[in-house]
Amino acid sequence: MYSKRLRSAVSMVLVFILSFMGVLEVSAASLKATVVTSEKMLNGTQKISVNSVLDVTYGDYNKLNEVKFSLSKDGNVLATQIKQKDQGERLSAADSVYSLKYPDISFEGLTAGEEVVLQAEYQGESGLIVTDPQSIKVPASSEIQIVVERMTKDSDTYINSPTGEVRSDDKNIRLTILSKGVPLANEAISVGTYSSYNNLTTDEAGQVQIIGNPRVSMTSPVLFVSVRQGKPDYEATPLYVNNLMKEGTYTAAIRYLDGNGKLIQQQSDNTSLPSGVSQSFGTSGLDVLVLKTGEISDSYPALIRSVENEVYMFQTSQTALYSAADGAHLEIVQDSSEYSRLGFEYSWEGAPVEIESFSIVPNNQYKQVNLSNPFKNITSNSLYVKKNVEYDITAVAGIPGTNSKVVLRNQVKPAEDQFTVQYAANAADFSALKVQVPDRGQGLGDLFISYLNNKFNYNELSLKVQAADSTLYVRKGEEIHRLTTTVSGAAKNSSYNDEIVLNSFFTPADNEYVFKGGSKYTSQVILKVLSSDYYDQDEVRNQIVLGENLQLRVDMKDEYDNAIDLTSDYTIQILDASGAIVEDNGLSWTSEEEDGKLMRISQRQWKPAKSGDYTIQFLPHHYVSGTGYVKGAVIAETALKVLPKQELEVEIRDKSGNLVDLVNKPYMTIDQAEKVTVTVREHITGGLGKVLPGVKVTRYGEDIGVTDEQGQLVLPARLGTYLGEFFFKKTDYLSRTESVAVIDPKNQAVVRVRGLDKAEGAYDGGVPLDYAYVQAVIQKSDDSYTRQSKFIGTGASRHFWL
Repeated sequence: MYSKRLRSAVSMVLVFILSFMGVLEVSAASLKATVVTSEKMLNGTQKISVNSVLDVTYGDYNKLNEVKFSLSKDGNVLATQIKQKDQGERLSAADSVYSLKYPDISFEGLTAGEEVVLQAEYQGESGLIVTDPQSIKVPASSEIQIVVERMTKDSDTYINSPTGEVRSDDKNIRLTILSKGVPLANEAISVGTYSSYNNLTTDEAGQVQIIGNPRVSMTSPVLFVSVRQGKPDYEATPLYVNNLMKEGTYTAAIRYLDGNGKLIQQQSDNTSLPSGVSQSFGTSGLDVLVLKTGEISDSYPALIRSVENEVYMFQTSQTALYSAADGAHLEIVQDSSEYSRLGFEYSWEGAPVEIESFSIVPNNQYKQVNLSNPFKNITSNSLYVKKNVEYDITAVAGIPGTNSKVVLRNQVKPAEDQFTVQYAANAADFSALKVQVPDRGQGLGDLFISYLNNKFNYNELSLKVQAADSTLYVRKGEEIHRLTTTVSGAAKNSSYNDEIVLNSFFTPADNEYVFKGGSKYTSQVILKVLSSDYYDQDEVRNQIVLGENLQLRVDMKDEYDNAIDLTSDYTIQILDASGAIVEDNGLSWTSEEEDGKLMRISQRQWKPAKSGDYTIQFLPHHYVSGTGYVKGAVIAETALKVLPKQELEVEIRDKSGNLVDLVNKPYMTIDQAEKVTVTVREHITGGLGKVLPGVKVTRYGEDIGVTDEQGQLVLPARLGTYLGEFFFKKTDYLSRTESVAVIDPKNQAVVRVRGLDKAEGAYDGGVPLDYAYVQAVIQKSDDSYTRQSKFIGTGASRHFWL
């Protein structure tokens, strides 16, 4: 499509930009390692087994013969292991990097709980290469060990699979369950997925076979083996059925450990999957994500509540989850032994108050607006969080002796094992929000309050309040991003979750405010004609010309004139004059500033294909189980008349009356532009249309004038040195834009950019350079250089370069 030089230049610019943003990594010598087992030896020391993945360049890979893994502490080497090149499994390559997997690297003589550093070194293309050190914490003994062995379909011998990789066509798969090295005979275990577990029992050797067992189905790419669930030595591990994995994917297994280094036995969890996750699987204390290779877009948050009712906040970073190698099996350990346990000590007028719920967001980045944040509406008196990270906390507490509640906000950065979040609230510092909201049952209603802090990080709380009359105290001088409630229909149908906006971008200062959310709603369909000129204003009207673009907006309000955000399923249905449906599609939303506030606008855009009369209808569109999507009754409608296409024809003449060729030579010299006359006619194909009076002419938003009875307008002389872009507009006609340049022929010229004039290889020639920036370097007579650039929109426009 585009020239080789242009493609090369764009690629170089992208590489520069991505490098600047930190998206590209220059060094390929990186090491990732995970401790998979820890065993206490007879002399009291620990023996650990480590799985590692080493990234090397193509050039280094050709020179590499062996890899030396060194474990050290405080600069002293504790243990080393040397692995030959062919002992590593070469995963698929990405860019100019190979990923080499070395599983089950053992180190002895260690102490449980100590921090050690692992590094790899090898001879590469340019000499000795040493990876950056990776910190490892030596865990306590793994009391339960799950050993996976497989017999391939063309073999009669079991081979160990330390990474848990198997195939559904294996001749057999054997699990051996050990407790402190001793086989667990007649032990109940579970094998399966989160939705379907199968209980099996080990034999006298602590073993169980999978293949051929009618109680185990090998139809999922990930299975879990769980042992002694509900007991202190609970353990679980994933099995990866490699031949059932989708092409172009890899896995990341995340183990969640409690403060004692044990796998968390969870009561519940709440997570949010980032883009790039193909499938997710989980069991107590363990998540496995199946990710699309190279496509993970964000971190993976998980809020886990243990069976002891302790709550943990985990966030696995995008970097830890990323892999460019198909089929890789990453292992990530989230160890809360180095976390801080947050507690709360809040008071109101000196009296202690109990936290009902709270929401928390990390405050170590800018603009974290995540509406699917799982760390909100947490009901707990404590929370385990990572140390030395700043957090923004919004909590709600009940005021003793009343039905009132108070919102309390903190920013904290815990570094200790135990950290108390404190707030001594005084009533004089707070505003009372008197709120009436729709009843959602049992006399209660919803209230949602959100904040954007100084880093524009978003924090939201959901409250249950007395619907008829409730009071919420909020801090004076602290801007509330949004205060909303749910519409009354939500009490009867969970599909209706639209929100009434009680206020937004509101900074309380007075002692009391009153807000009412209504239960009677009116809707209006508004037709907004979108202008083709950047500086022109869009118009609200129900009559357009064929060729104009429409924005179909829905405005819903309650009886108190509160705007309603439409979050449920609705559709816009367009009928022609015969009643036939010509368009039927859902709404999207955008935002616009109204009265100094950013408002949410529910809309969709439409460009009619034929002239005629239309009816625009707004109606609900909900999914009903067993039936599918069902339309409700029409809520609002409006009429639209589309007139046949009528276009403007523009003539521009210089001071001598010569017609400017707006197609091939849309420019004048300074002398010719001393007097410029514009004539506007109705466009007639192959003919000369009638002159049009009353055509409004603007230039970059400035009113220039209106054509007279002869359809003419003489442009002000002050524009003669630089004419630029003119916009012509008249009711019932398509608007038009024309550009005219003024040059000094002594030292200026016009360059026209159209597109390629010949094909190059597989790329077609002659295509327009749509939506492209073109740059030119101009050499002056004194050998100095200047740069100019021009944005080229669509091929329908004429663009020129001075």
